[in-house]
Amino acid sequence: MAEMLLVGAMILSLIALALSFITLRMLRRTSARMQAQQQAWERAQEVRQQQWKIQQENQTADIEKRFTDNIKQLKNQIQQLQNRWQRLEQEQKANTEALQQQFDVTLRQARQEYALARLPRIEDTPLPLRSQSGQTGQLSSQRTFDLKGADLSQRDLSSRLLQHADLRDARLTQANLFMADLSWAHLTDANLTGANLSAANLSHADLRGANLEGANFLVTDLDNTILIGANLQNAHNLTAEQIGTTIYNETTRFDREIVQALRFDASAHHVIPENQEQKTAVEEESTKSPHGETIEEDTDIENDISPSEAIDEELHNSEGNEVVKQPEEIAENA
Repeated sequence: MAEMLLVGAMILSLIALALSFITLRMLRRTSARMQAQQQAWERAQEVRQQQWKIQQENQTADIEKRFTDNIKQLKNQIQQLQNRWQRLEQEQKANTEALQQQFDVTLRQARQEYALARLPRIEDTPLPLRSQSGQTGQLSSQRTFDLKGADLSQRDLSSRLLQHADLRDARLTQANLFMADLSWAHLTDANLTGANLSAANLSHADLRGANLEGANFLVTDLDNTILIGANLQNAHNLTAEQIGTTIYNETTRFDREIVQALRFDASAHHVIPENQEQKTAVEEESTKSPHGETIEEDTDIENDISPSEAIDEELHNSEGNEVVKQPEEIAENA
């Protein structure tokens, strides 16, 4: 019986050992499976973290790219706005300048028209008083008209009183100045091409540098008119007698016919003296003509030769008190 119990105990022990071994093995397998699962989970987490990191980097790069693109677009828009603003400023400036020029032109034309409307007619002007010496004086209510640089082309200024008028650089091409009084007028560098100056009074007028080409000088009064540097080529009805009463030099341009006619005209000997002694000497030398005839002295030149004190000073300064050339010298130059 004891042996049977011992054998039973041994069998139970073996069974217990076998069960323990099986249980231990099962635990090891379970532990190995759990470790494998843990490692797989960790690897999965690492992969997920890498993917998330990559995704975050991509998103960051995309955001940075979009931000950079937006900045570029904003810069382009700002540049476009600046360019448009500059163009608008330039257009506004150009429009302002154009309006200012138009306003200046309109104002100048209005002033010119106002000055022309104020021009009196010769027949409506009272005659100047005469002094006891017989010389004609100027009106006490003398007015000067400022028409400097005015465009008076093809205007009808016939019989207008333009004494002492400032017509420097004025455009008077083909203007009608029939019987106009332009005595003592300032016509320096004026353009009188084709103007009608018939019966006009240009005595003592300053026409230095003026263009009188093709102008009509029928019975025009040119007494002591300054023609230095003027162009009188192709002038109509201009005579040597008229030129003989003017002041001119080698810069004055005449037609060859006028120059040849002046060659025999003794009255063309005009001198701009430096002082009274020089004038007296010149007058003594030129008291006789080449034909032996006595030339009548012009006593009014000393008193009436200068349109104004300014013109007299300019003549002495600019011309250097030179003697006006004779027709023979002008003919040689022509």
